[in-house]
Amino acid sequence: MAIDDDKKIISDKKISSLESASGAIMPKSDVVMENKEELAKKTISPKDNIDKTTESKDIETEKKSEDLSIKAEFIKNKLPNIETSAKEETISQKELSTSFSKDEVSAVSKNVDVYKQDIEVQESKTDILTEKQKNTKIEKEESVLDTESIEADVVLDKKDENNNIKDFLSAMFSNNPVFVLMLGLGPALAVTTKLTNGIGLGLIVLLTTLLSNVVVSALKGFIPAKIRLPFYLTITGSFVSVIIIFVKIFLPDLATSLGIFLPLTAVNSVILERTEVFACKKKITDTILNSLGTGIGFMSVLVFISFIREFFGTLQLDFSDFGLGVYGFEKISILGIPIYEQAKMFVMPVGAFLTLGLLLAVKQAIHNYSNKNIED
Repeated sequence: MAIDDDKKIISDKKISSLESASGAIMPKSDVVMENKEELAKKTISPKDNIDKTTESKDIETEKKSEDLSIKAEFIKNKLPNIETSAKEETISQKELSTSFSKDEVSAVSKNVDVYKQDIEVQESKTDILTEKQKNTKIEKEESVLDTESIEADVVLDKKDENNNIKDFLSAMFSNNPVFVLMLGLGPALAVTTKLTNGIGLGLIVLLTTLLSNVVVSALKGFIPAKIRLPFYLTITGSFVSVIIIFVKIFLPDLATSLGIFLPLTAVNSVILERTEVFACKKKITDTILNSLGTGIGFMSVLVFISFIREFFGTLQLDFSDFGLGVYGFEKISILGIPIYEQAKMFVMPVGAFLTLGLLLAVKQAIHNYSNKNIED
């Protein structure tokens, strides 16, 4: 019995082990079946695709048909209005054709054309009138400008004339080469022992200044800046050489009394100063007036100095260099009492400096007196 019981127990264990094994295998088969069903669901057949596309096309055709039906209803509603407007237009055309004949219509059209042409002519006339008015205004403005320019030119000419006169007078007095600029002091002190020397040298300097400055002013645009001073010296030297020839021919006594100062006029500082400062920058007319003022101012100083020195040094005025006589006194006396006799000091070099100093003092006193009167 015990053996039978043991056999039953072993058989039960085998059965239980087989059941457990079969239970472990069966779930795997179930999993495989489930995966196959999912794949079948995911992979849709081509028949299903065709069915879906046909359904979408049917939906689109239905929408289009609905739109067309809506448009047809709208057109049906608008047709009566369009027909009525067309009928009205035909009625108006018939009324016009019945009310007016063709001749009348053509006449009216001709009149309209004529009226248009008249309007165009009037517009053209108005345009021409406006242009004429503009031209007249422009002419008036131009005439006004011309008159103003003429007046301005007249004013400028007057100013130029006044400026030229001022330049002439300033060159003589306020810018005197000897009394103010202290130029040409060598000949002014050395040559002025006789009145004829002062007159002769003054005239030579005046002519040389005038001629050389006019030439420099005329050629100022062609003179290179680097060689302008040699050019000025060449011009003045050429004029001085010509003047020396004439002086030696016609006034030989004057040439001998002037001596070395006659050829030294070519390098006179008065002439070179005027050419460098004024002539190379100004017009010819301005240069002529300025040169005349400078030359006359220099000659007047030489005449004053030579007159004082000769008269107070010798009580005589010797014009023999000009072919004239000698005029003067032996002594100055009142009622037979001699007051002044010859003072040889004025003929000496000391007299030249003394005379120049006295004249400068007189000139400065006059200048100060005139400035005080202007301030008052």
